[in-house]
Amino acid sequence: ADTGEFQVDMSTPVGTSLDRTAEKIAQVDALLRAEFPEVLGTYATINSGTTSGDNKATFIVRLVPAEERNRTPEGLTAPTREVLKAIPGAKFIVGASNGMGPAQQPVVVTINGPDIDVLTRLAAELKARFLQIEGLADISTTLDDPQPTLGIRIDRDTASDLGVSLGALGDTLKPMLGGQTVSEWTSPQGDSLDVVVRLPEGARDDASQLGALPIAQAGGGTIRLDQVAEIVASQGAGEINRIGRDRAVNVTASLDGVKLGAVNGPVAEAMAALDLPLGYSVSSGGEGQDMAESLAAAVAALALAVIFIYLVLASQFGSFLQPFAIMSSLPLALIGVALGLLAFGSTLNIFSIIGFIMLMGLVTKNAILLVDNANQHVRGGDNLFDALVIAGHTRFRPIVMTTLAMILGMLPLALNLHGGSGQNASMAHAVIGGLISSSLLTLVVVPVLLTYTDAVGNRMARLFPAPPDHGFAEDPAE
Repeated sequence: ADTGEFQVDMSTPVGTSLDRTAEKIAQVDALLRAEFPEVLGTYATINSGTTSGDNKATFIVRLVPAEERNRTPEGLTAPTREVLKAIPGAKFIVGASNGMGPAQQPVVVTINGPDIDVLTRLAAELKARFLQIEGLADISTTLDDPQPTLGIRIDRDTASDLGVSLGALGDTLKPMLGGQTVSEWTSPQGDSLDVVVRLPEGARDDASQLGALPIAQAGGGTIRLDQVAEIVASQGAGEINRIGRDRAVNVTASLDGVKLGAVNGPVAEAMAALDLPLGYSVSSGGEGQDMAESLAAAVAALALAVIFIYLVLASQFGSFLQPFAIMSSLPLALIGVALGLLAFGSTLNIFSIIGFIMLMGLVTKNAILLVDNANQHVRGGDNLFDALVIAGHTRFRPIVMTTLAMILGMLPLALNLHGGSGQNASMAHAVIGGLISSSLLTLVVVPVLLTYTDAVGNRMARLFPAPPDHGFAEDPAE
């Protein structure tokens, strides 16, 4: 769907200042405007939405109207990746929205397990397999951007000899490093704010200053922190995810010129090829999982719709068989849905499924008009064949008029005449195709099936006795 925009997620090294990230934003904006005449403008945010940290930014790249360009947002993602390689010191993920919210990487695989070292190895192995799959781009893991940290390794024996308990060390370091709320302050605007006291950032990041922190002894004296602990620079996970009680690592990828269905098979093979130790599992998510869940919900809705349509028709027509003839127009609509999506170049997605659910009421309406008129003529004394011929002539104009009205009403959406409605166009494509096929075939298939259901009903009537007549006979004397 042509939404008229695509998204670029930028990440700079952990610890990058806000000003430095803003400079990179200006470079990206200038480069995109210079390289792509389709770009109308960009809108960038830092540390907002799903991104966190001064080193991460999100761009929404707005494009000129569709009639003024030859490339779609999806067609611009691959050239944008190549162009952005010219900007050093930053990583980029480029994607186009599918019309269901912000652009996200469609391929997401999650590895669960208790040991972070094993997860790191498995994630690196899966990432290497993804690199060999044609059509995947921007492959990354949640462990790719480690967070620099300072680790404090306490020598328990030395601390015990010097009269320092682990509890006392924790109570001393927690307010200095993590901060402690000591009071509240009311601003001139009336807002109540917590007053938090802790060491300055420079002192928290300096190993030598941390080592000089005073630690109280049980006997009343003080010692330096570095007398009972070693302060070492290390790296921690930039993002810690958990599913249940286990750690989780995500391996994500974007698409490069292919549809999601084209890479689902190779991705599943790469997942199956992992040698998972006991206690570890791998699962897929992203757009594939969302599509599967949406499809399951749509199938359930379709099943319920069919059941309720049958119940309503059976009660209104007083027959268990005629609703089957009327509902035969539903599979006929599927032919038009497939041809409509193919003709307009759309895909089967949640919007086209919604369009088919709409069709269920529209196409049965045509069959109801035909069968109801035929039943009226049968009750008037005509045989079924003549009644169907007369009903076809009588109801042809109403069926065509209502079908044309719906098709013409859907054309602006199908042709995306109003910018920004491209993501919903597949719904109109499905409705238009289904209406055309079902309206034409209903006039042929439904009468034929109605004759068969009538014949079946007559044969079944012979197998069952007629209902008893509880009426009173007339008095001959009267």
